Amino acid sequence: MKSKNIVLAAVLLAAGYVSVWAQTGGGTITGNTARENGGGVFVEGGTFDKTGGTITGFASDRANGNAVKDASGAARNYRSHAVYATGGSNKVREGTAGPGDSLSYTVNRDRWYTVTGVTAEGAWDN
Repeated sequence: MKSKNIVLAAVLLAAGYVSVWAQTGGGTITGNTARENGGGVFVEGGTFDKTGGTITGFASDRANGNAVKDASGAARNYRSHAVYATGGSNKVREGTAGPGDSLSYTVNRDRWYTVTGVTAEGAWDN
């Protein structure tokens, strides 16, 4: 998945379920740019599971890796170049998450959209 010069992320999850897994030849999310957080994936609600495939970060591939950059094109470190998850408890992944790095994040909300719980597991940076 690749789309240059975007404002949010290649994958934006506000509710529902997204799963990223290894496919034949491997699935990759790369080459995307966001302005604030989550160059590759931005999770705000629902369930996100990464059990394979690759979500690139900026440090490992400065030419094509997912990145968070300001309006002038300068990299904004500590903004989750690969994956940013929020919803009561922020989780970040700056560097590349490869096929062996599992990431899981679930935001539970009630019918008024109030966060009632967050579950995070895997190879997050924090």
